Amino acid sequence: MLYAYVVSLTLGAILLGFQLVGHSHDGGSHGDVDGGSALSTLLSVRFATFVLGFGGAAGLLLSFLTPGSTAVTALIALGVGLASGGLAQAIIKKALQSGGGPSPRPELRGREAVVLVPFTKGKSGLVRVQVEGRTTDLIAETDDEDIQAGEELFILETHDGSARVTRNPLAQASNTQREIKPK
Repeated sequence: MLYAYVVSLTLGAILLGFQLVGHSHDGGSHGDVDGGSALSTLLSVRFATFVLGFGGAAGLLLSFLTPGSTAVTALIALGVGLASGGLAQAIIKKALQSGGGPSPRPELRGREAVVLVPFTKGKSGLVRVQVEGRTTDLIAETDDEDIQAGEELFILETHDGSARVTRNPLAQASNTQREIKPK
C-alpha cells in the first residue's frame, strides 16, 4: 500500500504543477464551481488533484507514524483526500461567488502603475495598478528603454492580462522640477 500512497502523492503534485504552470483550470470548467453537477465536481482536475495529493500524503504519513491496520490507514487516507477535495471546491466556489475570483478587468487605460520588476524595450516586466481599492499586478511591455523598479508608468492599453505602458510624463516633469530647484 505504501507504493500506492507514493504514486498518489506524486500524481497529485504533477497535476498541481500542470495547473500552476499551464494555468489550466479544467479547460474552463470548474466542476461544481460553475453550477455543474456533483459528478462534474468529482471528475474535475482540481478535485482529483486534492484527493490524490492530500490522500496520498495522509496515507504515507499514517503508514510511517502508526502501526495500525492497512485497511484503516487506507480509509482514513481516502477520507482526508475526499474531504480536502470537497473543501477546496467549496472554498473556490464561495470565492468566485463573492467576486474574489477572476472577473472582467475595469478599464485600466490611462491609469498610473508602479514598476515591480524592471524591464526594457523587447522584454517583459511586472507593474502594479490600484483601481477601486483593488490591487492588480500585470505583465508589462514597453517601447521605452531601462524601466526601473519603483518608476511610475502610464498604461496605454491592456490585453489578456498584460499591459503596454510608457513612462508617465507627469512623473518625469515633477522629477525634473525637483532636480532644477536650487538648494
